[in-house]
Amino acid sequence: FPTRRSSDLAVALGIDVSSAGLGFGWGFAYTGYELIGAALASAMFRVVRPDEFGGSPDYTLGTKLVSEFIGTYFLVLTVGLNVLGKSAGPVWSIAASLMSMIYALGNCSGAHFNPAVTLPLLASGRNIISAAEAGAYMGVQILGGICASFLCSHAPRRNLCAGSWQGLQLWPCGSGRDHLHVCPLLRRAVDRKSVV
Repeated sequence: FPTRRSSDLAVALGIDVSSAGLGFGWGFAYTGYELIGAALASAMFRVVRPDEFGGSPDYTLGTKLVSEFIGTYFLVLTVGLNVLGKSAGPVWSIAASLMSMIYALGNCSGAHFNPAVTLPLLASGRNIISAAEAGAYMGVQILGGICASFLCSHAPRRNLCAGSWQGLQLWPCGSGRDHLHVCPLLRRAVDRKSVV
């Protein structure tokens, strides 16, 4: 159902209401999941940025590990979804994901996000990271990768924007945030045989 693919509460509810004849209620469920996701994101922000809320400006090992987990998770998730979606240009989304994670979390933990980065930093002998901290980093990076891989293993095995939808033949709708809003609206227009 297309409301499960939009990334905006108003769009999810608007599409759900406009397609009430085809099934109603998914927009409300999706809205609930988006609110849960927003609450989790807010909680994680508090964890990786304690200084923003009156905490110490020196990040603890726990803060650094959460930062490494989040960064590794999103990097592996992006790679996995590109592979599953048979993306024609995975380099762009993977680079954007990595750049975003480095920008958001780099000053928290150093933005290693990969045991293959952490181990050479430890082995360089430049005292960039202690052995105990490197072991913890690598452990949490592996855990983040496993969690992202688990999510990818449960993702649909088809392009989420192209293919068949309730008996209709659909077309690829592009990429990026815009397709999340435009595709369902175009689909609805085709469903009603109206002119787009």
